[in-house]
Amino acid sequence: MIIQLPKTFQLAAERQASKFGCESTEEYVAELVQRGLEEFEPLLTLRHDIVEATGVHPDAVSDEQIERYRKRIETLLLESLKDEPITTTVDDFIADIRRGLEQRRASRKSS
Repeated sequence: MIIQLPKTFQLAAERQASKFGCESTEEYVAELVQRGLEEFEPLLTLRHDIVEATGVHPDAVSDEQIERYRKRIETLLLESLKDEPITTTVDDFIADIRRGLEQRRASRKSS
């Protein structure tokens, strides 16, 4: 995909990319697009995680699968609250789930 910005926007994007520690303007713009998409489609991250874990095409992931995945995360979170005092944040919990998915995906690729 090629996106062309007016020169004024390009210069502003370059300044912001540097300010936020991005390696390139492209990385900064991609981050903005991702955040914008997630704002309008909150379950996009879950869809992405399912695609990454399973290797299926994004269109093959149904809204029902995403909802089941979301409910499973919620159930696991609630169960963990019953058993132990709260020691991690939701972000940490989701990061742990992502790491597990990445490990499973890596083990599938190496098989």
